Amino acid sequence: MSNEIHAATISNITSAIAETNQQLNSALIGNGGDVTKIRRKLANLHVDLSAAEKLADEAREKVRADAEAAVDAGTAKIGADAVASVNAKLAAAGVTHRLAADEICFMNLARNIAIANHESGIVGAELSALTEKAAHVAQVLGTAVQRHADLKARRAAGDASGAPELYGLSLDIEQLTALHAGAVARCDAIDDASAKAAVERARAALTAEENLVIKKHLLAHTRKAEATFMASIKSLVGFVRVQGEPFEKSALPRTIYPFGEDLDWFIRTGALRA
Repeated sequence: MSNEIHAATISNITSAIAETNQQLNSALIGNGGDVTKIRRKLANLHVDLSAAEKLADEAREKVRADAEAAVDAGTAKIGADAVASVNAKLAAAGVTHRLAADEICFMNLARNIAIANHESGIVGAELSALTEKAAHVAQVLGTAVQRHADLKARRAAGDASGAPELYGLSLDIEQLTALHAGAVARCDAIDDASAKAAVERARAALTAEENLVIKKHLLAHTRKAEATFMASIKSLVGFVRVQGEPFEKSALPRTIYPFGEDLDWFIRTGALRA
């Protein structure tokens, strides 16, 4: 049972309680009525109201629990996909480090996306339902307009047998036109663009974090490679100065290890060769 039905049920019972209280007041001041019977009815109505409110509370709790479960599932999926994507890019770049499956910064951002997705879904479902209703009214209106036009054409040709139906259709078209305008207005009042924009912002934040993490680990990987490279040069220079030819023992390290073209270009210009 939807929240709207629960609300309508509670509203109807509340109205009945108010009416019964008025009956009780009238009976008490001597305007007639079986006070005992009215009190019994009032007590039963309060029992019904408590039961209806309990059902409404249970329905709201189920909606809340379902929403939380959906957000949790979405968070796990989005976070896992982000971690897998980053790890794949690190692996492709030769970086040995891997992110943990539950990387906290990703999971927090993933949860923001999951929440935005859930809220956008609610707005989208509401808009879809209202759009469907508006389309149905438009269809009924179109049928009525077409029938009205047919009857007017027959009347113009001298057939006045459909006059009562023609009059009724005129009233129907007026009411259906108002209903359709109201349905369209309710559709227009739903701001699904903001809900979609919230999803995009949340996704952009996760993408930015992914790029930041990848850059961080690529830089660390490059620093480590640089340290390994420099250690290798030191070993080479040390060996040559001890074991090399006499002219090599006093040579500059760069003479002992001349840079390759790409590295030489990078050091001299700060740019990468094409």
